[in-house]
Amino acid sequence: MIPELSEVTSVFRHVRFGTILTPERLEAELKPLVQRPRPMANCALKTEAPNWLIDRFDPDGPPLEHKLVVYPTVDRRDHLLALLMQSGGVQLRWLMQLSDPGVQRFLVDALEQHALTMLLSIENTRQMAAMGLGFDLEEPQSLRDLLSSARPSSYGIAPLVQLTTLYANARFGSSIVDGHEVTDAIAVLVGSDTREQLEAVVLAKSQLEAAKENDAKLH
Repeated sequence: MIPELSEVTSVFRHVRFGTILTPERLEAELKPLVQRPRPMANCALKTEAPNWLIDRFDPDGPPLEHKLVVYPTVDRRDHLLALLMQSGGVQLRWLMQLSDPGVQRFLVDALEQHALTMLLSIENTRQMAAMGLGFDLEEPQSLRDLLSSARPSSYGIAPLVQLTTLYANARFGSSIVDGHEVTDAIAVLVGSDTREQLEAVVLAKSQLEAAKENDAKLH
């Protein structure tokens, strides 16, 4: 199952890639910062983000709300997680596969520390913002059960790419802040090696299209 080329192109154009920082990498990233995020976990999510989004997520601004949405893959082997964060009408949407080892480490740590830590690098600058949020779920065991049962989907990264493509549209989904519609959004494709996998998908799709064109010319 390979996403349509238009879907893959949309992902590259409208979303960002996210990485998962281990405790060692997180400590290294935080060294230049005067103030550490509070609360803070041992692992963190990191991505680049436009300045307008980081301005809206200012700790001194409106409260930042967050929500988890879980989707099973078609083969029911894996689950996709959308971690939504919203301030006013702006959402930051982290999309990840629960079977991914890096994602598992991040979420287990977040559950244990009752905290989410995020590092946002401001695009086209050397500046970075660090954010911390409390992470207390009503039913944490439900997420633990999904993490323990998750297995890589037979469709590979395709389900995550397709979900990220949907979330790249600000109008997809609903607001989690009362009184505000979502007017702007950034979707972040998170994983241990999602960039490499996505590039492989693009290459495979291009080679398939080229083979079809050559076959058509021969006939």
